[in-house]
Amino acid sequence: MDYHFTVMMYRLSQFGISGMHLVFALFIIACLPGYIAHTKGHSFLKWWIYGVLLFVVALPGSLLLQKRQRVLDEREMSNGDYKKCAGCAELIRSEAEFCRFCGSNQRF
Repeated sequence: MDYHFTVMMYRLSQFGISGMHLVFALFIIACLPGYIAHTKGHSFLKWWIYGVLLFVVALPGSLLLQKRQRVLDEREMSNGDYKKCAGCAELIRSEAEFCRFCGSNQRF
């Protein structure tokens, strides 16, 4: 092993921090780019792995991602909370009687 790595691990062990603690912390911190990517319609798992391997690159990369609106719309519709308007194809609540975008009647 590298001398500097050995010295760093020794100093961390003096505070009660082991290598397993650092690995566990890395796995938890890597959830941040995964969560950000997931909220934008991308795969959580792929971005979590990317965050574990290259956190310094994955975090800004996840912040700069474009939203995948179609994927986000499909998620909303799969929950049953939203549906597409027959008139304008915008997402509206399932209970809505009229579309807030085009005003068309949703109760047939």
